[in-house]
Parts: sequence; C-alpha cells; structure tokens
Amino acid sequence: MKKPPIFPLSNEQTMLGGYKIEPLTIYKPIPVCSFFHLEVFRDALIWFEEFPKCCPDHTKMMKLFNLKKSDFEGTPQRIIKNLLYTEHLISYCIEKEEWKKIITDYFTFSFFSYGNPEVGCEKYKAYLKGYIKHVSTDIPEEKKVELIDFLESNSLNTGEKGASSNFVRLIDLFYKWLNSVPNLSLFSKYKEHFSGSIPFKFFAATWNKNIFSKRIEFTLLSEEEICEKLIESTKKLLLLIDTPEMIRKGILKDNNKYEFDLISENHRMKQLKLLSDFSTQEIEYINIFQSWLTNEKNYFKDLARLMPIENETPTDAESLNKKENVEQQETTEQMEKSDLEIAYDCIEFLGGHWHDKTKIMEDNDFQRLKFYVKELVEKKQLPSKLEKIVINSVPKKHITYTFYLIHLRLYGKYPKLLYFIDFLRAVFPTLKTASMKTMKTGFSKKPDSYEKDIQSVLSK
Repeated sequence: MKKPPIFPLSNEQTMLGGYKIEPLTIYKPIPVCSFFHLEVFRDALIWFEEFPKCCPDHTKMMKLFNLKKSDFEGTPQRIIKNLLYTEHLISYCIEKEEWKKIITDYFTFSFFSYGNPEVGCEKYKAYLKGYIKHVSTDIPEEKKVELIDFLESNSLNTGEKGASSNFVRLIDLFYKWLNSVPNLSLFSKYKEHFSGSIPFKFFAATWNKNIFSKRIEFTLLSEEEICEKLIESTKKLLLLIDTPEMIRKGILKDNNKYEFDLISENHRMKQLKLLSDFSTQEIEYINIFQSWLTNEKNYFKDLARLMPIENETPTDAESLNKKENVEQQETTEQMEKSDLEIAYDCIEFLGGHWHDKTKIMEDNDFQRLKFYVKELVEKKQLPSKLEKIVINSVPKKHITYTFYLIHLRLYGKYPKLLYFIDFLRAVFPTLKTASMKTMKTGFSKKPDSYEKDIQSVLSK
C-alpha cells in the first residue's frame, strides 16, 4: 500500500509564530492592584530580565533560530494580560453546563498563543495554577481539582519531545496492518480508501475541536493501544463479510477465481509471518486473517461437495479461456432478458413432444407449471397450494437438471436454494420418492444427451 511521505520534525527543529489573545467581548478590565497580581507581574519582570539565560533550553533556542531578546519584548505584560483574561472567563463560565470544555479549550488556546519554541507559556501556566489553587473564590473545590489535573496533564504540552517520531511509528504500524489485509476484491475499496492517507482519528486517544482556535487537538495512543485497536479493527472488518449472502446476491460471480485468491492470500500470510518482523501483538491480527482465509477456503470446499459439477473443470488454459468466452457470451445474452424470461426459456421444451411423439404434459399443466415457476422466481420461495403435474417420457435427470439451469443462471452454482429441490419433489410424482440427499447430489448432474434431446424437442 502507498504510504504518504512523512518528514518528522522534532519540537526543537520547528518554529511557529504565536498570536495575540483578545479578551471576550463581555470582558471588563480588572485593575492590577491585588497582592497576587502584583507579585505575578514582579516575578515575570525578574524572569524576563534574566531571559534567555534563565534556562539552557531558551539559551539553545536563541542560538538555533538566531533570535534576539528584543523579538520577545513585552512578554511580561502579555503574561499578566492573558492571566487576567483567563480569570475573567473562568468566573463567567464556571457555573455553565459545559464549563470544563469552555475553560480548558481557552487554556489550550492561550498556551499555543505563545508559539513554538514557547517563551512565557510555562510562566503563564504556573501563575494560572496558583490562581486556581490559592486565590480564586469562585471555583468550587471539586472543579479546582479537575482544572489542576488538566493543567498538569501531558496533553497540554505545546510540543512533547518524541511525539513526532512516535506518530511516525504509529503510521508505520497502521500501514503494516493495511498491507496485511487480504488482497481480495472484497477489501479493495477499503484499502484504496486509506492508501496514501493518514487516518488521524484512528491514532487519537483524545480528540477535541477547540471552540476558540477552531483547531483539532488530539493526543496519541501508545503503540500497545494501537495494536489492540488494529486487532479489534480486523475482527470488525471481517464481520462485515457475509460470504453466503454475497453468493446469493451474485456479488461473488467467479467462485473459482475467488477460491484461487483465497489460497494465494493464505500463502502470503504465511510468508509475512515468516519473513516480516511482527510483534507478538501484530501476529495476533495476522493469525485472525489467516484463520478467516482458511475458513473461507474450507467453506467453498464444502459447497463443492454438496453441489458437484461434472464436466466443468478445464484441463488447460485454452479450454478455460474457451469456457469463459462462452459463459461471458451467455451472460451478455441473459442480461437482456428478465429473470422470468430466462426461467421460461429453460422449461420451454416441457410444453412440447418427446422423441416418441408423446406429449410431455397437458397444456393446462404446462400453464400451471409456468405459474409455479413465476412464483419461485419472483417470490423466491416455495409456491403455496402445489398440485401434482404428470410428465410423460422425459427422464427424471432431465427434469432436475432443467431446474438446476434456472438456479444456475439466476443465482449461481451455490449455495443451493433448497426450495428448488422441495418444489421438484412436491410437484413431479416421479421425483417424490427420491431422498433429499440423492436430490442434492444429483441436482447439478447434466445428462449426457441433455442438449441434443432439448434441441430435438424444440425443433419439432
């Protein structure tokens, strides 16, 4: 699968400009006259006097990006303004139903306003924590705990070290899994949808659209959590596949090709396990895919035993191509007819005379048979109030194979729709005594002279 090109940059290699925070329209300026605010402002001024020699990180940052202290002029004043704006928002929203969402979104909005590398954000967070813990009288104690927990969580880091490389690793894990999804037509659209893209939500432990910045903010799952999610996704994906139903609906038209693909993909899974470097967790989803492929393969083998098809196995590529061309031509012709017309074509000869000039069935019986067949095709169930129809001269195998052809042309070779067999046993007296097992195994057996006999009847 095509993985998108990714160029990871560490937090130390990235410079992002900040932005100015504006107060809410309802904001009323608070005079900086309280002891707390005076101490905060004084501490910020002392810190900025020492900047960038206040810590090794800021010293390194200035050299790396060729910055000057004058580039950050006014930072102490900015910190105190942001703090005042935040305090006002807290007091205004703390009693609202969505108080936590509004307030924590504003926290994050403020954090990212300092840009990257940040200058002043850590001071702002420290002052904000102090205000919530020791100064505010508007915040209930239980809400204080939640806000402090949020401030101290890693989710608020403007650039956690290693986050970029971790994200690349998670993308690798996802595409490793996507490559392991069987290369079957059933999954082709699914694989094409994700090829070359990054499903961000799949990697997210938390996902939030900030109501102030309008940005999507998310934290990453761990590698172990991603592997668990991939295992769960494998099960969910395979549960969507209902093979019997797809056969009934004709979605799986080329059963031989599908079975060949199953065998090939099962072999590929074995090769992946042998030659690729999978963790113990990753091997679990490989095993699930492999078991599913084996189950599918065995299912088709069981169906083949129930409905053996004679003289339909090509012995070489030339005969296979010839057979496919004939079937494609027949399919094209059948596409121009309705299901009922196709079924009527199959039983047409039963309204004629056999080789010995005996009438196969009475005209009223033939009309009744057509009505029954109409019910079979349109309602897809055994018709009610069935009456016996006597057939003269025609061999039993010709009758069963005739209805197999209806089944084949409308619904495929298998799974066998058992109400067809129930119909044969209920309507035709010569078939009533045949066991269900005999009928099931003989349903698809083509009499040697079938085509010759039918053409002879229709040509009269």
